[in-house]
Amino acid sequence: MIFTTLLLALPGLFQVASSRNVPTPIRGRSVQVAAAPAMPTSDLVSDFKKNNVSAKWAEGHPMQWGTEDKKYTYPIPLEAYDFAAAVSPDEKYLVMINTTGSKVVSLDTGAVTSNPTFSYQGSGDRVILVSAANNQYDIIRSASNYSSRTDRVSRIRLGQDGKPTGDVAEYDGRFSSFEAWPFNNDTTRMLTQTDTSVYIYSRSNPSSNLTLTGFTDMVVNEVFSPDGAYVSTASWDGNGRLYDAHTGALVHTFGPLNGQSWITRFSPDGKSVLVTTNYRAIVNIWSLGNSTAAPLSLGPYDSWVRSARWSPDGSLLALGLSGEMFIYRVADMAVVQHWAMEDRGSSEINNMQWLEGGKRLTYRIVGGGVELYDFETNLKYRWGPGDLDHYGGGSVEGSTFVLEKRGWIGGVDSDLKVRFWKYPA
Repeated sequence: MIFTTLLLALPGLFQVASSRNVPTPIRGRSVQVAAAPAMPTSDLVSDFKKNNVSAKWAEGHPMQWGTEDKKYTYPIPLEAYDFAAAVSPDEKYLVMINTTGSKVVSLDTGAVTSNPTFSYQGSGDRVILVSAANNQYDIIRSASNYSSRTDRVSRIRLGQDGKPTGDVAEYDGRFSSFEAWPFNNDTTRMLTQTDTSVYIYSRSNPSSNLTLTGFTDMVVNEVFSPDGAYVSTASWDGNGRLYDAHTGALVHTFGPLNGQSWITRFSPDGKSVLVTTNYRAIVNIWSLGNSTAAPLSLGPYDSWVRSARWSPDGSLLALGLSGEMFIYRVADMAVVQHWAMEDRGSSEINNMQWLEGGKRLTYRIVGGGVELYDFETNLKYRWGPGDLDHYGGGSVEGSTFVLEKRGWIGGVDSDLKVRFWKYPA
């Protein structure tokens, strides 16, 4: 359920930009500009740094809702308490869903092209829009019906015109949590889960699947390796597991880890796998070339690690905690960046994405807007709620979109609207 809250500036939690002129660095030089409209930003005890100099706000930042270049809304009926959205890989279409329906919008014209209907009625917690054959698209929605205690992933094929073709399919299970990408490298195969099973489906054939078993408690996370040969899982039975993605056979068990496991990720080269555990908040990394050896362990931390992202070349590893981020240099696992809020409770970091080959990192603080740090210029950017904006205190899976062809950045905000701003040059 979405709770709407009036966000107020609280001492020690937020700082608000003033309306007077302030010096703002722009790509290495400083000019006088008017401060951005009042906007709550986190009080920090540790900020991003370059050469031991703390990061500064880019010109005009932080920016607030109302300054966006594009905004898309989908009225939420009283009985519809969830919302999710996705953009097609070619950046032509935006799809928005709630409990009762969906809306497909052309990003070229802003016109609604269709309102597809899913036969399975449930709370849609995630939607993904992927390419299909003949320049078509698949809307893929993960949903749960809590009354019937069932889960379903549904697929609706869209034509080039953004309208349903009549090709639909359903798959047992749901997508996992914490931003795990459910597809292999070419999106022909797909991962779903129930409480204690994981399924590997052919996207084109719901009857073609493998079942991964052996879990004795809730499965939380599962991902394909970069080459699609393996699947790694994390579950509350305190183990990480590695499976053969083509046979479903268990290859190796990482653990026991003395606590619930939360997320798992492969390194970009597929040679290492990461599993986090809530016991003393540890991140364990195994080399797949010697999976029986003891893992490299990072931590302990002050809160669970439920967001992790390697840079595209694998040289850096970003970890998101509650109100805190660590960025490690993988070669020696030295901490090269530490970002931390003064008040870290219930401020989980999520939606981390490396941009421009690792030169920039974007992320969200739960309930807040999109933030971005540029490692070369040492500048920060933010697009989010102002100090008097209403917003729901939750987060949305996959809610940050960077549209490179259009030069847009934004996504699903916590007031359940989709906004885009110009991506900073």
